[in-house]
Amino acid sequence: MFGCTFDILSTAIGVIIPIYGTWKTLQSRKTRPLVPYAKYWTVFGLMTLIEWFTNLLYLPQFLPGYSLIKLVAVVYVSQGGYERIFRDIVNPFLKDYEPTGERILNAAKQVGPRIVTSAVNVIVDQMVVSLTRQRVLENNGDAQPDDLNVSVNRRRSSVRIMEVQEESDDEIVLED
Repeated sequence: MFGCTFDILSTAIGVIIPIYGTWKTLQSRKTRPLVPYAKYWTVFGLMTLIEWFTNLLYLPQFLPGYSLIKLVAVVYVSQGGYERIFRDIVNPFLKDYEPTGERILNAAKQVGPRIVTSAVNVIVDQMVVSLTRQRVLENNGDAQPDDLNVSVNRRRSSVRIMEVQEESDDEIVLED
């Protein structure tokens, strides 16, 4: 009965308020006040990962009071509990597995852009083929079968991959 209310409160307390606080801190362009927010969002990310696993196991459906438990956890974390969780659990765990994490991140940095580019190409190719087929149907089927391949190849030659530029750690730069 109260599950929906608890979920709304969890979202307001755990997400909306910290988003605004983080944004206000970013607007100040000071880096030191961002440290607590970085810790908070790290712990919140861990909580989100745990919730994802609980959803896979259908625990919210079988555990009475799940939404209330989640709300209590979110309130605890948002009221400074993130500091203790980060210090006692997250930080030691990540330090122990830092070399493994670095290897995974480096591999993801190398493979990630290729995967994203391939996925984007597949999606755009399918869109081009679909639009070309639609155009063929609108023109009473007057196009040749090779027109589909020509459209895809023409689209590929016009795609440009943009490189991500790293920003300096000295100052936070926000675009207005």
